[in-house]
Amino acid sequence: MSSRAKTGYLLTDADLRVTYHSHIFTDWFGLGMAELHGRPLTEFMPELIGREEELVDGRPSHFPLCVGKTQRTLANGRERYFDLQVDALPTAPTTWLITLTDVTREAEQSQRLHQRRNELHLLSNKLATANEQLTFLLKRFVPARVADKLIESPELPKLGGHQRTVATIVFADMRNFTGMAEKLEPEETFDILNVYLEVLAQAVWENQGTIIQIVGDMIMATFNVPDEQADHALRGARTAVAMQRHLADFVRANGREFPAVQFGIGVHTGAVVTGYLGVRDRYRYSVVSDTTNVAFHLCARAQGGQIIISQPTLHALGGLAQATYLGDVTLKARKQPLSIYDLQAVRVGQ
Repeated sequence: MSSRAKTGYLLTDADLRVTYHSHIFTDWFGLGMAELHGRPLTEFMPELIGREEELVDGRPSHFPLCVGKTQRTLANGRERYFDLQVDALPTAPTTWLITLTDVTREAEQSQRLHQRRNELHLLSNKLATANEQLTFLLKRFVPARVADKLIESPELPKLGGHQRTVATIVFADMRNFTGMAEKLEPEETFDILNVYLEVLAQAVWENQGTIIQIVGDMIMATFNVPDEQADHALRGARTAVAMQRHLADFVRANGREFPAVQFGIGVHTGAVVTGYLGVRDRYRYSVVSDTTNVAFHLCARAQGGQIIISQPTLHALGGLAQATYLGDVTLKARKQPLSIYDLQAVRVGQ
């Protein structure tokens, strides 16, 4: 059969019995004139079952009556699609003209298009889900703002420092963690660490800080990177005070369920460089400089429950700190002495 559309027709009397058909019906269905003549139309057009009275009594309510893309199995066993239409002959109102137009090619194209659309829709949903999962993971392995920049940028990140600025660094480290871990199962140690780190992180988030990394029982937070914060020293100091307050509140409320622990905290303000540190197949967003090292060492000197801040941080606080001078110290591997202070509170500023 030719791939182009062909049309065949039937004529019926007022009782919907076949009176004539075009030769193409013989090709399609293998029926001759003798086999069709006088037989009810609905034997060949089951789509019209239930519409007989409407046709016999007069014109259909929707005229002409059309049924699109009806499926037929031809005499040769092939599946074809036809558009069916019932109309009355203007010259013989009681004679019905039934036409079948072969629209198999269009129907198959429509099916393929529909299938492609479904496949594209499914693929789009899969990509959207994957993107949500990747975004979720990315924002938990690097700071959220850094993750946003990575997602928005058309370029891949490169190793090296990309931003130099002045920032305030806060380190908090659990005291006697090794002794506590020795008495607990590994799973218990894991759960306890997560609980206490969440308490510390809450203080960071309250002051719009960024958690750069968590290593074991130590947490490092930054202020003024990656987002600019003119009052970064104040935010860092308030975070340190809030950490100790939140920890004390948590221990009082949950002392029976969790072992009471303390953290030493160090805070320092100075120049830093931010960027990506690592090797070819493993990057980490980092804040690197002597400032970071100083904050780390101040944290190491702090006793449980104590906050040690540096002279640069105290100066940046502009008289808002309630702190006790601890002396000038020379930190490990550094030549210049540094004045350090025990921070007890931060007064409400502007």
